Amino acid sequence: MEVYWTLKAQDDLERIYRFALQYSRQHADDVLDRLITGCAGLTAHPAIGVQQTRYEPREVRKVLFDDYEVHYELRDNDIYIVDLWHTKEER
Repeated sequence: MEVYWTLKAQDDLERIYRFALQYSRQHADDVLDRLITGCAGLTAHPAIGVQQTRYEPREVRKVLFDDYEVHYELRDNDIYIVDLWHTKEER
């Protein structure tokens, strides 16, 4: 099982990193590391997230890492990170 980042999720990660940079580079690096490490850890328990019915028939689940919500799709025995954002962002 591998973890892949969609282009949308890569853009989200870059946006989150740029926002965190206003506090410090160390903070931004820590946020980035936590999100990447957390998503990589999904391979151990891929069904841990809550299924999101709005994506049906795709199997997309939601998990929280600190204050960040991550949506990921289980497909073909792999994990695709679909979308992520800070929970205080207006969506």
